Amino acid sequence: GSISKTFTSLLYQIAVDGGMVKPSDELAQFLPPGLALPRAVASIPLSDLATHRSGLPRMPDNFKPADPRNPYADYTPQQLYAWLCSLKTPGKDHFEYSNAGMGLLGHVLELKTGSSYETLVRSWIAGPLALPDTCVTLGSGQRRRSAVPHAGGRPIPMWDIPTLAGAGALRSTARDLLRWAAMQAGITDSPLAAAMKK
Repeated sequence: GSISKTFTSLLYQIAVDGGMVKPSDELAQFLPPGLALPRAVASIPLSDLATHRSGLPRMPDNFKPADPRNPYADYTPQQLYAWLCSLKTPGKDHFEYSNAGMGLLGHVLELKTGSSYETLVRSWIAGPLALPDTCVTLGSGQRRRSAVPHAGGRPIPMWDIPTLAGAGALRSTARDLLRWAAMQAGITDSPLAAAMKK
């Protein structure tokens, strides 16, 4: 779920440290050419997406899921771009928790690297940190071990989050997340400790 956002911001920091992006890089540099983005949206720096300071709202206003039990599944990049082009000036310079903003950051990193969000998490984070069960797509063994999601006392599908993956697409285990928390807190050594601290 939303713990994915902590992975997304670490992906961003790894990309910054590797010289792939700069905190001051503007959103428009990474999106497909020809989008009629308002200047205030086009100029959002990546650092503001990573810290929930972009002024983007929690969710896009064109988010209208066909299946409320799996609400993100049918939201497309084209819908995301259309929403960005329709935005009025976002309110900047203040914290506002945004699924849209963090999902957008994950999408930008996909576009920049040519890799899927899952591939980035697995290769840049889960592999180096020995988090074997932190992924987007479950293998057959992982699926057998998975808890069945419920809402209102009834089973529902696991959510699929293709476009806004950076906001919440990851699945994991208690073991992996306890290891993740210990590394984030500096209790356990991590090869990514410097990036985590930043």
